[in-house]
Amino acid sequence: MAEIWRHEVPATRTHGNGRIVPALFVHSGADEGLAPQTRPIRILCVSLIVMGAWGPAIFSDDTASDVRDEYRDHVGDGVSGIEATDRLLVGWKASLEDEDESTVFWLALAATQQRCGRLEDRVRDEALAIIDSGSDLSRWSDQPKWAKRRRAVLQELAASLRGPQSAPKHIRKRLRLECEWPIGEHLAYRLPSGRYLIFRVAQYHEDRGGRSPIFQLLRWIGYRRPPMWRMRWCRLHPLPDFNLTPESRPLPRTGFGVFPSKGSHLAKDQFESIGNATFKARDIGPPMPFVMDDQLDEFLESEFGRS
Repeated sequence: MAEIWRHEVPATRTHGNGRIVPALFVHSGADEGLAPQTRPIRILCVSLIVMGAWGPAIFSDDTASDVRDEYRDHVGDGVSGIEATDRLLVGWKASLEDEDESTVFWLALAATQQRCGRLEDRVRDEALAIIDSGSDLSRWSDQPKWAKRRRAVLQELAASLRGPQSAPKHIRKRLRLECEWPIGEHLAYRLPSGRYLIFRVAQYHEDRGGRSPIFQLLRWIGYRRPPMWRMRWCRLHPLPDFNLTPESRPLPRTGFGVFPSKGSHLAKDQFESIGNATFKARDIGPPMPFVMDDQLDEFLESEFGRS
């Protein structure tokens, strides 16, 4: 039986403004490479109605949410609505050649533009043609109940596309995460007990939400910050591999991402730089856990036994 784990991830797909929100991942012990990245918080029951979708609403779909977020990001960055559409048409060219994904794309883009007060004739016409033909409903043929709801959603969308349109609305620029530490930076992190751990910036996680550090934890703990020369000889503290087999992961996982719970930077008073040093790159994922900075102490205790 599959278990569902709650896991914090960067909100770069279905969630605007770079927020970090809970997401659900399905893990089965028989599935290699799908080990849970954090300890279980709750068990839930969930079923996907259609591949990539979790409901009949326009944006209850991975592709639709991505299209919406990407369009809003472009406009929020100061790009005109027409130019934003052109960029999406280029970036989503492969999806537009897929019968199912193309309908999701046009419906999502039309709904997004309509809500933003920037509905273009070419996008409206594509969306209305899809609605009138009923081609989108073919994806829901195995779910009559949801197909009925989807039809109502599409009729509502068609009415809004044909009706009077609002003036262009202001789209706020996405708050993007930033990381000023270079690769190889060693940082002392103070635990509630007063002891210090040493993190190393191993690489970055970069996407539309910005840049955030991927840390590795060194096998060192003490009440005083160590000199940098000692860190050159410290080994890495691996993460638990749960039930991954040596065949599926020959090297231990060592990397984990940390995201700020407020603002675009990790709080400087949480981390003190002790120096920088080059190091030999190691396999650090995927999969790897991501954690909010205000939950970091709990994460270190549960995953590494450090407190």
